Parts: sequence; C-alpha cells; structure tokens
Amino acid sequence: MYIDSHRITGWLLFITPKGDYMILKAMYSESFANIIQYVYVKDSTCYCAITGQELSLEIIDSIFRRYPDLQLLDADEAEKLRDLSLMTQWKEISKDRFDDMLNMLYPADWKGGALSDHETFKYAEGYTNHISYIFARIKNRYFECRSDRNKSHETIIHELQDYL
Repeated sequence: MYIDSHRITGWLLFITPKGDYMILKAMYSESFANIIQYVYVKDSTCYCAITGQELSLEIIDSIFRRYPDLQLLDADEAEKLRDLSLMTQWKEISKDRFDDMLNMLYPADWKGGALSDHETFKYAEGYTNHISYIFARIKNRYFECRSDRNKSHETIIHELQDYL
C-alpha cells in the first residue's frame, strides 16, 4: 500500500490511494514510558505507520498482552507524555564530566564561556526530538539534567539558582 504523508499543523496525516485521511496515533505504555508503535486507524482497523500494513487482531492482541497498560493516543500527546517521563532533575557533576561533554560533540546553544560566571550548553545529539542533556556552570559548580532542548540560557540559570 502506497502512502503519502504530510505534516500539517503538528499532526501527521496519511493520505491513502483512495484519498482517505488518517491521523497518526501512538500505542503508548505508561509503565514503560514509551511509544511502542505508531499506527494509523481507519474505522476499526489499525495499520502500521511505517509499512502501511494492516495489523491483524493476533498482532494487536500480542502487543496488548506484552503491554497491558497500552493506550492509543494522538501521536503528539504520546510524545509529550514520553518526553515528560524522560526529564530529570538537576544534579551536580564534576568539572571533568562537564568538560568531557563540552568537548565530545560541538555543543549546541553554547552561552557564557570561561570568562563568565554562568555557562550553559546542550548536548548536540538530542535524547528525543524535544529532550536533550543540558549542562551548566555557575561559578565553580557544574550541573546536568535532561530537559526541553528549547530552554534559553536565562531560564536554565534561573532554574539552577532556584535549585541552589
């Protein structure tokens, strides 16, 4: 089955050869805090979002047996739940850890610097599309967390000042 996909206002829509539109859904497990499979649904039939193949009742049943708390959610909602579960609190780290991460890949959104009292950067490779490791230095103390990669330098520093 050939499927064209288009991103429209945050929703991934699928257009079938017959011109039917289907919104992307996600099978989400709260206990695993993860999206198990992306699917699209037409009437009472589920299709694999990757291959477009119809999922048989046996396959769906085996997925539900493995993940009994499975929920079928809009993909954006499932991704938000997953991302929230992956965020971590700030923790203090060593200068060596900070320097290692700063020099491993080119840092994303690097602000401050050695001559400033405050320095922040994000690990260039995201944990998910929206979550990244964030590193910060306030004077001679070093910190890391996993959080929203769109946080500004100012927001990060304010969060850390509240943490301290």
